[in-house]
Amino acid sequence: MERFNSTVGSARDLLAAWDSADSHRLQAAIDQVCAGQSRASDQERAELLQEIGCTMRAWMEGQKTTEDLDACLSLLRHLAVRSTLAAYSASSI
Repeated sequence: MERFNSTVGSARDLLAAWDSADSHRLQAAIDQVCAGQSRASDQERAELLQEIGCTMRAWMEGQKTTEDLDACLSLLRHLAVRSTLAAYSASSI
């Protein structure tokens, strides 16, 4: 369960920064995940989270489309919510 919690926490931090509309907070959260400094211990999820952050940064710089951003936000929500459900299900067994 700890493996999921770290990924969920990192995904939630980035999603909360996005939802805050605070550009400094968002940039700091993106910097953290793009540098690979997320709390994620699951390598595959950590890499996905890192790519999401870097794509969000590229969108902010005008280098990606709105469709790219929408895909990132969808994946980010999936990491933040679905991983929580998986961890909960695993701990309930």
